[in-house]
Amino acid sequence: MGRNHARVYSELKAVDSLALYDLNEQAATDLAGAVGATAVPTVESLLNRVDAVSVCVPTPYHGGIAEQVIDARVPLLIEKPICATAEENRRLIAKIPDSLSSSGSGTSNGSTRSCLRL
Repeated sequence: MGRNHARVYSELKAVDSLALYDLNEQAATDLAGAVGATAVPTVESLLNRVDAVSVCVPTPYHGGIAEQVIDARVPLLIEKPICATAEENRRLIAKIPDSLSSSGSGTSNGSTRSCLRL
């Protein structure tokens, strides 16, 4: 999932720089090289250099990473589902300050039959 987000962001004219973090440093370095981004060694170093973050990690890690981003007061997009459980969702959403109004969850269900019925 993160690979696709990095590719798309690298193609957007409004994005003037792109930084990537992955626990697997070699994966981050390889992907950064492929899309013209910079690989960074820690989440903290990423948060110190970006205007916004996409959280594109396996669902069990959404909450922990998103909390770090929110605590740094950086706008974020979290891949669906927001968290692994409803309780985690409520706890995370409660942490989002009003001033961080440009946070959201990504979805691409436009062609899903159940969404079309809505």
